[in-house]
Amino acid sequence: MLVDAEIDDIPAATPTRLPGQSGGGPESPQASRRALAYLGLCLVLIGLNLRTVFSSFAAVLPEMTSDAGLPGWAVVVLTTVPVTLLGVFAPLAPVLARRFGAERVLLGAMAVLTAGLLLRPADAGGLVPGAGHLPALLVGTAASGAAIALCNVLLPGLVKRDFPHRLGLMGGLYTTAICASAALGAGFTYPVFTATGEWTSALWFWAGPAAVVLLLFLPVALRQHPVRHQTANVGVNVWRSAVAWQVTIFMVLQAMMSFSVFAWLAPILRERGVDGGTAGLMVGVSILLQMTGS
Repeated sequence: MLVDAEIDDIPAATPTRLPGQSGGGPESPQASRRALAYLGLCLVLIGLNLRTVFSSFAAVLPEMTSDAGLPGWAVVVLTTVPVTLLGVFAPLAPVLARRFGAERVLLGAMAVLTAGLLLRPADAGGLVPGAGHLPALLVGTAASGAAIALCNVLLPGLVKRDFPHRLGLMGGLYTTAICASAALGAGFTYPVFTATGEWTSALWFWAGPAAVVLLLFLPVALRQHPVRHQTANVGVNVWRSAVAWQVTIFMVLQAMMSFSVFAWLAPILRERGVDGGTAGLMVGVSILLQMTGS
């Protein structure tokens, strides 16, 4: 299901202006295909960064808890806050898109996500004596969750708007990328920890792919000319729609299952004697099987 955050905008949102396209005059079919392929690659790569923040944290949770001295309440907060913020910040995405344009909001969200991933493993003890890693973990994780919330809402609309004739293909690619990101975070974080010997390096590793996508998407977003949009006051009131509530409840239950696996399956397996690499691999395979089944 591809939710379109711009569907009720007036005037309607225009297709993305792409690098390599001129401001006026006809474009050659070959140039247009290359530009669309570049945009599609950017959207898929953005999706490939939207779940690593959840599964990478769980992969090295025992090492992080031991080294940083995290209390039990902090572990609960760090696993709950980013998921909660997905719902808190999602309603802001259409508002921001109407003001600044979906592409620029998406670029800003990727910048915040990259910053959050860089901040997350930092040691705040240099600024606040005795603070340790907890403040940066809390702020970086919260920033990442808020950024992912905006991306979750805006990506489907861009796919529907810019790839109307390839909707099945692009929708499948970007949703697969989102699922794959969770599997990658679960499967590769512990090997990075093993190679470096530092859980901070294992978490910092995931800021690299986000930064690369940020740079790739930068020329796309900067070419857009933001136009102020209004909301059309037509259609069904979703607050009074039985179907809307049924879909919401279904999606909540589905998300509870997925994010519970992301956050707790690896620590549970490790508590039962499974080594970190095998536990991460098992979580990754579990996520891939869920993706295949869906």
